[in-house]
Amino acid sequence: MNKNNELKTHRRRGLTLIEALFVLGIMAILIGLVMVLYSMASEKQKTQQLITEVSLLIDACNSLTASQSSYKDLDSKSLAQSGLIPSKFIKDGLIVTPYGGKIEVIPFNYQKDNQGDNIYLAFNFLYLPQSACERLGLLDYKNVAQSMTVTGMQEDHPDGFTPIQVIKNCDNGNNNYVNIRIQH
Repeated sequence: MNKNNELKTHRRRGLTLIEALFVLGIMAILIGLVMVLYSMASEKQKTQQLITEVSLLIDACNSLTASQSSYKDLDSKSLAQSGLIPSKFIKDGLIVTPYGGKIEVIPFNYQKDNQGDNIYLAFNFLYLPQSACERLGLLDYKNVAQSMTVTGMQEDHPDGFTPIQVIKNCDNGNNNYVNIRIQH
């Protein structure tokens, strides 16, 4: 009888293998959720930085050429060296997006013979992920930009595009581009 009482009062110590695996499974799920949330927050922050960069670029170009009638001699390198663009947007002397893609700054005119002043300036934002392409493509550029296009568009509309047009054309993975044009 004494042995029976010992068995009843004997307590189990430690975890079983099933309990330990169950705890590890819950921890793995929680870590996975945290990583997804961090990734989403990081992507949103980069997209917001890109929108800020667009405004900075337009303001810097207009400041540098305020006393001129064109954007002549303005390019990515001269803009990067101007001191008007924060260093976090400059890599190896070129302007880059928060995603690491290059930004081309190209003065031009619409005349077929390329004669005359370069009164337009194009910003080509290269190698953008789909979410950033869509966000830039859906921004309202009234009174700031003359027009814009996104990946795959062959024509521009000064009044902008419908969300469906933008989303449909920003479907090139992480290899999308946005072209924004301003006029002097």
